Amino acid sequence: MRKVLIHTHLPDCEADAVFTALHDFSAYPEYCQSVRAVQVQPLDDHQALSAWEVNFQNGILKWQERDRFDPEQRRIQFEQFEGDIEHFSGCWQVCPKNHGSLLIFEAQFDLGIPMLADMLDPIAQQAIEENIRSIIHGLFFVRRTEAGRAP
Repeated sequence: MRKVLIHTHLPDCEADAVFTALHDFSAYPEYCQSVRAVQVQPLDDHQALSAWEVNFQNGILKWQERDRFDPEQRRIQFEQFEGDIEHFSGCWQVCPKNHGSLLIFEAQFDLGIPMLADMLDPIAQQAIEENIRSIIHGLFFVRRTEAGRAP
């Protein structure tokens, strides 16, 4: 199984506000070019099911996941239960840091094609990293520029 780990310092962005922006999946397509669509079905205050469509290489990757939200720990855990790849799970974590926040994205994935894993997994990892960076840029740099303030 392949892993993705991204750390981003968000200066002047308060940790609770960063968590709130991350939690609002339905806003992602408005601010993030890599996210085509997200439909969210809340289950309760701390859980939801979400269906995602994102740009992936020259196509579209689709999956559905179960999301668990922990506002006290500023943590979002997700696990795919249906989709185009075999396995995709991980978490977003927000921590206060140096007059801002540290945003951590961590995920594990398996495309489910063992014979081509050596060739395809690095390409998929790079695409996931690019998509996550696009989400972070859209939510915390484009969005805040449009709003004229930090989230």
